[in-house]
Amino acid sequence: MLTFLAPLFLAGLAALAVPVIVHLIHRQRDDVVEFPSLMFVRRIPYKTTKKQKIRHWFLLAMRCLALILIAGAFARPLLNRDEFTPTNTDGALERVVLLDRSYSMGYGDTWTRARNAVEDALTQIGAEDRVTLVLFDERAEAVRGEDGDVSVVRNALQEASPGALGTRYAPALRLTQSLLQNSQRPRREVVLVTDFQRSGWSAQELVEFPEGTAIETIDVGGSDSPNHAVAGVSVTRAMYAGSERITVHARIVNRSSQPIVQLPVALELGSRRYASTTVDVEANGVANVSFEPFSLTQPNLHASVVAQPDRLAIDDRYSFVLSPGQTQPVLIARARRANAGETFYLERALEVDNTFAVTVDVAEALFGRAIPRGSVVVLNDAGVPGGNAGKRLAEHVEAGGGLLLIAGANAPRGDGGGLLPAGIGSVVDREVGRAGRVAQVSYDHALFDAFRTPRSGDFASARFYRYRELDPADDGTVLARFDDGRPSLVEKKVGRGRVLVWAAPLDNVWSDFVIQPVFLPFVHQLVTYASGRTQAGTAQRAGDVLDLSERIQAAPDRELIVAYPSGKRVTLNPGQTFLQLGEAGFYQIRATGQAAALATTVAANPDVSESDLTRMPAADLQSALQSTGAKAANTAAEELTAAEREQRQSGWWYMMVVAALFLIAESIISNRLSRVARA
Repeated sequence: MLTFLAPLFLAGLAALAVPVIVHLIHRQRDDVVEFPSLMFVRRIPYKTTKKQKIRHWFLLAMRCLALILIAGAFARPLLNRDEFTPTNTDGALERVVLLDRSYSMGYGDTWTRARNAVEDALTQIGAEDRVTLVLFDERAEAVRGEDGDVSVVRNALQEASPGALGTRYAPALRLTQSLLQNSQRPRREVVLVTDFQRSGWSAQELVEFPEGTAIETIDVGGSDSPNHAVAGVSVTRAMYAGSERITVHARIVNRSSQPIVQLPVALELGSRRYASTTVDVEANGVANVSFEPFSLTQPNLHASVVAQPDRLAIDDRYSFVLSPGQTQPVLIARARRANAGETFYLERALEVDNTFAVTVDVAEALFGRAIPRGSVVVLNDAGVPGGNAGKRLAEHVEAGGGLLLIAGANAPRGDGGGLLPAGIGSVVDREVGRAGRVAQVSYDHALFDAFRTPRSGDFASARFYRYRELDPADDGTVLARFDDGRPSLVEKKVGRGRVLVWAAPLDNVWSDFVIQPVFLPFVHQLVTYASGRTQAGTAQRAGDVLDLSERIQAAPDRELIVAYPSGKRVTLNPGQTFLQLGEAGFYQIRATGQAAALATTVAANPDVSESDLTRMPAADLQSALQSTGAKAANTAAEELTAAEREQRQSGWWYMMVVAALFLIAESIISNRLSRVARA
């Protein structure tokens, strides 16, 4: 393949106009004739006409060719012999068809069009050809028939349907890469059938197919796909007349450019509809809706918030499980020399909601005994303990517990032996001049998601007069910052648990944060997020892996029976401790011999990010896949020695020699023609 290293020099071809202009304006000189004065001769008007034409076309052609060769030589032509090999179009074919089965493919008639596209791709398979169907969402699996047999693939296509998981292109492309690399067939083709959802692709997840692989993309998505979804649910609990009262709050998102007016939303408890209301949602906006409270008296109550179905119905329902007394244990550890009143606002904020069971004591007393499983430990102006207590706390976090450190005047410097997401530094004094404000908040993070909408909490209203400086660790994530750019909240994951550091004490001395309306819901969100649970009871994301170790500990020698939302039943051996939630709906888990009424119920919901149907251009993904072959070729070219590279560029030298010969010949011929004309 012939390419140019300096293609801008090809603009010199515009010089081809020069010889044409020379020929058109060239005038042959006349001999000068002496003549006496014309002053006595009467002047009369006269007209002359002179026509110019190209008389020697071959001379013009020689000059133009010389200029073309000179411009081409300066453009430095490069002959890439590796790419010069023609693609093999004969022999057996290895065709891999990738079919997106994420839940966004259930929008309208998208799945029908996708299946028809796959049927077309299964045609024209010869006796020596082989076809593989790769079904993918967040995971990928391959179905392959024998040579020339597409019946197995067609059967798998008929049984396939959109699931409850999101879109991830990388696993399917890596599986396809492996299939093609292991194939001995001379021809390879890839057919990708998807709606090209932008959230499923990352430019960093490049996959290199074998050289010569033909890639075809089939876009079955719609240009305009409005959608709304129930993005999440939270509950508040209160005791009234000796019974627990539950209030359910839901968040509705609108994924379209048009507002939604009077969208019906209902709350279902068990098999009956308990309450319904309507909500208005702005274009590409979010709205919150609350239902009338009800008394919770039975365990494992199935509950769902359901919006009026649209063309993608799976994300219009959010399911969760409620049980009485589902409290979150919170252990507040304070330093021994600290005043007991320093935890006053934190205690009161948690005690107003029966969801939290609060225990307050000095750090030495709390960590001198076993830490309850699943509890959240709050180090209120106290440091991470050392010795066995520190080891016990680290093990608690790695097992899934939460840790929250509130940094005040007594919090020691450092990162707690690497357990904290940020090192605690000196005190920042903002008492003189303008007080500090929380100016940057990551509203797209799960912790702050409830404060995304207007009038849901203003963090900038609080004034901070003093706070501790935080130095985030490499694996720490800054979730909020003060107006001077210093972090105010940092988190990191440790094992299955979460660790967070807040840079100011929760009192009325260093700030007025505790008297702001946003304080109470923020504390609830902070502790709930640290726990890893949801306020809507037992609710998980479809695709997550559920740890069944607690259930197995209750019945270590008994099998577990899992009833899926689809009605499928699976028996797990005593050694199986994890269950992948691949469907949306309610799972029932019980030990063999246990009554169904005593089963543990878990709800799984589709990932709300998949409800965003924003598309990426099909050409972007296809060019990224095709560029991998070019990348390999460029890498090979970079590995050439200087002599080899110069040898592949030697064509410019021959072009200059030929151009010089043309110019010399043109000069000789034109001089001879001029002498003949004068003679």
